[in-house]
Amino acid sequence: LGYPTAMVFGFNKEEPTVYSGARNIESVMRFALKEVNSLVESRLGISKPVEEVENDTGIVELNDKNFDANVFTGEENWLVQFYSPECGHCKALRPKYEAVAKQFKETAGVKFGQINGPINPKLFVRFNLKFWPTLMWFPAGTDKDFTPIVYNSDREVDALVNFVKKQLNSGPISKEATLDGDVVVLNDYSFDANVFSG
Repeated sequence: LGYPTAMVFGFNKEEPTVYSGARNIESVMRFALKEVNSLVESRLGISKPVEEVENDTGIVELNDKNFDANVFTGEENWLVQFYSPECGHCKALRPKYEAVAKQFKETAGVKFGQINGPINPKLFVRFNLKFWPTLMWFPAGTDKDFTPIVYNSDREVDALVNFVKKQLNSGPISKEATLDGDVVVLNDYSFDANVFSG
């Protein structure tokens, strides 16, 4: 976190919401009102639907509460964008991300999600995010202990489409070590079991 840092200590005092938006009165007030609304809803037991699809893009609006239930079902691959509404790079990526999601809307086995990072700080901390936007791939069959694949390449539609196709063609993540010639291939699941097994 940088300085100055503004945080709201709402419902869960141990996990404050970090404000990372614009430093003007209107943006700070919108953020504060949204946080107060969230606190009131949580105290009244009002919950939002688990899956909210945005317009015709097919992008699922994820949050701290519905992330695991959606992403770690084991049935589908997910490309998830962590963004901030105030971020210029996020605004530039948005139409491209929507275009990619539309191209795969009818493709079985893949879903697209997005998380408004400033109002979902638990996920920001959990995945050790450093900047907005961040794109992460969560392969089907993974669980909460899996370290997602961070997309660190060109943010143009063609590059993103190729990344998704490559990931879909790579198959499911194996929990066992595999052999590639004389080389043992490990991943997040198979590393500890093979390296630290004695």
